[in-house]
Amino acid sequence: MSDIQEKTKSAEKPFECRVINYINPVLESAMYGTALDKDIIEFLNGFNHFDFDDHVLSLSKDKVVERVSDAENLFNEFDIRIRMQRLWTRVRQIQPDFEPSPVPFYFIYAGPKTSAKSLSGTAVVVNLGHFLSRANEYSRTQMLEQIESACIHEGVHVLLEQLRLSQRYSDLQEIMKIVWEDGLATFMEFVHDSETVAYYNDVDFWLNVLRDWLRTNGNEKQNERKVAIINRCLQNKIMCKIGQALVKRTRRDLKECKDLDELFTTLMFCSNGPAYHVGRFLWEREISQGGQLPELVKKGSGQVTDWILRLT
Repeated sequence: MSDIQEKTKSAEKPFECRVINYINPVLESAMYGTALDKDIIEFLNGFNHFDFDDHVLSLSKDKVVERVSDAENLFNEFDIRIRMQRLWTRVRQIQPDFEPSPVPFYFIYAGPKTSAKSLSGTAVVVNLGHFLSRANEYSRTQMLEQIESACIHEGVHVLLEQLRLSQRYSDLQEIMKIVWEDGLATFMEFVHDSETVAYYNDVDFWLNVLRDWLRTNGNEKQNERKVAIINRCLQNKIMCKIGQALVKRTRRDLKECKDLDELFTTLMFCSNGPAYHVGRFLWEREISQGGQLPELVKKGSGQVTDWILRLT
């Protein structure tokens, strides 16, 4: 954080943050058996296909009440006023002169799957159920730090959308876009996910993979080489440990001759995958070599290919 602060203007501007607590209505529904508002049902389902009624049936009412109560307690421990100002100040450092539209932050309970999402430049959604599911990995203090960092990560995506620097591309451009944008969002976090940070510790392997993929240049005549690169990823011990289901699905899809560019992009991106951490490494390198964060952000994702190839 200190390195960035030395290289950027202060973004300590007031931020009118709207925080929406969707945990409390879920708790009341679980405790008293009342129906959830239709809008909340649709919101939770749109986030990660969470179905509250199915959740109660699979666990029991008492267990759900216990878990949602814990999520409500965690929300109350988050210290909204202090943390929201701090995390938004952090996000603003990527472009301190830009005046963003207010961004609502939704705090929800939607089971253990999916930690957080950004909604196309309009909002951030944080699922406290996910963080509680990892209580064996994190102390309560660490859990709060992880939640704050998830808000920063998704807040960066929202701000980039507002800056119109978050357009989606296809094929080879798409994976480079992910490396640039999710790398930036991961770089800005205060703390990093304790599991997927293993990809960062193995960054040389993943940089070599991406360099080799770049050299195929999206050419269909290079399909045999692409298959070999994907198989290298599927044999990586860290990916086999963290992404077991993804590895299994990709092996099946390879046999069925699915689109190779799409398979590779999914491997790099899914579940805070290698692209996030290669990108974090590249952003750290550019900043350490004197790059100015706001200026690098303004240049967009087109520069990331050069960042990777310069390391050869």
